[in-house]
Amino acid sequence: GLQTALGQSASERRANVELIAERDAVQPGETFFVAFDMQMVDGWHVYWRNPGDVGQPPMIEEWRSGQQMAGEFIWPAAYELPIIHGKIMDYGFKDRLVLPFPVTVPDTASGLISVSGILTYLICETVCIQEKAEFQLALPVSTETQINEGNGALIADWIGRSPQPLNGEARLTEATGNWTLSIASS
Repeated sequence: GLQTALGQSASERRANVELIAERDAVQPGETFFVAFDMQMVDGWHVYWRNPGDVGQPPMIEEWRSGQQMAGEFIWPAAYELPIIHGKIMDYGFKDRLVLPFPVTVPDTASGLISVSGILTYLICETVCIQEKAEFQLALPVSTETQINEGNGALIADWIGRSPQPLNGEARLTEATGNWTLSIASS
């Protein structure tokens, strides 16, 4: 059954969600990365951009500020989440998901830039619950970039987990009921 966690406090949610940045201060015109750091309660999972047979990926339901500065999510590779072995297969993340996206500071920015809104996600164990998390991040605009090394390393690690395009050719052939996948790099 699907339940909705609209009025739940953070302590009642099955995921702790925080918007983090690789910078503590930004410069006009620069692009940097922020990420949703989602830490799930043990046994619960969220879904990938292509969730499989059922599920729904995390998505920004409402922007309050910053939408014009934000790019697309950089999805790390997902894990198989067997729901009914051999029948229903989903793809997603257990324990933790760090979901980065780029933000480009306007050339004319000064003072503070703000990224805020509501993230919605389906989180499941034996039941699925749609939860929402409000997010807000404000960073000072400065003449010097200030790097947050801890967040930067975490975000870079998860960007490094994103699937890379095949530099080559893949071919799937069938002969007498057997399928063969051939991959050749360029």
